Amino acid sequence: MHLFVEDEFLIDSKDSRETEKVLTDWAGKHEGRVIYAYEWEGNTHFDDWVAFLGKVIQSDARINLLTKSEVELKQEMKDSVLSYCTTFKENLPPVIERLFGTNPQKESRMLADVFEGLDYLISSASLLHIDTNLEERHQAVVELAQEYESQNFVELADLLKYDWLPWVQEYEAKLQNLYVGM
Repeated sequence: MHLFVEDEFLIDSKDSRETEKVLTDWAGKHEGRVIYAYEWEGNTHFDDWVAFLGKVIQSDARINLLTKSEVELKQEMKDSVLSYCTTFKENLPPVIERLFGTNPQKESRMLADVFEGLDYLISSASLLHIDTNLEERHQAVVELAQEYESQNFVELADLLKYDWLPWVQEYEAKLQNLYVGM
């Protein structure tokens, strides 16, 4: 395998231990840089680059690892989560209103998206070190799921309206004020 970092040659080897040592040395010399993706056969991939290298190490593949600074990655994450948070906050009230309506069972697909979105926001809050009560938030998602499973749509709507919507609004404000450092 021919391994490059940012198009700079690193190693040509089929030995995983040798490759791991070279990568460890590289990481030690480039503190603050994070490998976030790799290029292979003309495409950029954002999946698990370590596992991928393990699969192709015996080949003659040319792999180019891509890096960014921790600050760049955190800023990108902040921007992405902020955009998602804004959209989520705007889309939640109509879902809540339909849950209070005459046929709330029709919202099951939208609720799956709501649960997934809340999970994403909680996970990103953890990664960005924004919320200190994440265990409580995870438990609140479990409570939402229980209300959904018991078909208690009024309680579900109340939880979304009086607990989650304010949390998302507060989270958005914290994101806007988050300093990622330079």
